Amino acid sequence: MRAAEAKRKAEARNAHVAELAAGFREHDRFAVSEYVQIVLDRSPYPKGFPTERHAGYVPESSLVAVEWFLPTFDIIPEHKTFRHIKTRKVVEPTARPPADIQRLYNTVIAQVAVRTVREVFMVTPADMVSTVVFNGHLDTVDPATGRRIEPPLISMRATRDKFDELVLTEPRFDPVASVKRHFFAAISPHPEELKEVEPVMPFSRADPRVIEAIDVISTLDQRPNLLDLTPKEFESFVQNLFAKMGYETDQFRASGDGGIDCMAYKRDPVAR
Repeated sequence: MRAAEAKRKAEARNAHVAELAAGFREHDRFAVSEYVQIVLDRSPYPKGFPTERHAGYVPESSLVAVEWFLPTFDIIPEHKTFRHIKTRKVVEPTARPPADIQRLYNTVIAQVAVRTVREVFMVTPADMVSTVVFNGHLDTVDPATGRRIEPPLISMRATRDKFDELVLTEPRFDPVASVKRHFFAAISPHPEELKEVEPVMPFSRADPRVIEAIDVISTLDQRPNLLDLTPKEFESFVQNLFAKMGYETDQFRASGDGGIDCMAYKRDPVAR
């Protein structure tokens, strides 16, 4: 009986793997989402890091969105050094400055974002995934209300071409500077106060647990009434439209963008 049950489970598992592989080759939304999810779930992190994360693939936009739950602020040690006081035979800690804790924490979450984007691009072909959106959240308690909250502390969008420009092996590579200057990411200026940022795209638009695809272009009919779109939806519509035309695009946040909503460019000098 045990052997038969084991054989049945193995056959079912093998059939699922074969189905997953076939779906992956066909750029199936659910198969690619599951495959990327498996890769990210198996990515090792230090003890104390949350293990909850979600991946969703939008084939209409060649985009993978990742929702990642970050470690809380106390992952950074509060003590910077320890001094042995020989005369008193004690060891006294030296407190780490708050600004130093904030800088280190933002470095940690920026490293997680860059590493996750790299892993997604590494395991997917270029014709399948051209863009990765990373949203990093906390699962914590609001001290003012005692209620559980999930504030987003970092959000970035990276195209494959832009990401390939990074030299991650360079010792002077700064992950915070990279996500902020190279990818125009939103990163919390005060994570210790749970200061939220606005996600560049909500994960719900790519969540494979949602039955219908939610890509902006794919949800519009062939004659969309653009006046019915919100400003944010219109920006995404324009961005997706240029992306489908082969342009590299950068969408900017609503504030501090100098009036620029989206930039589209092509490396082909004839088509510029």
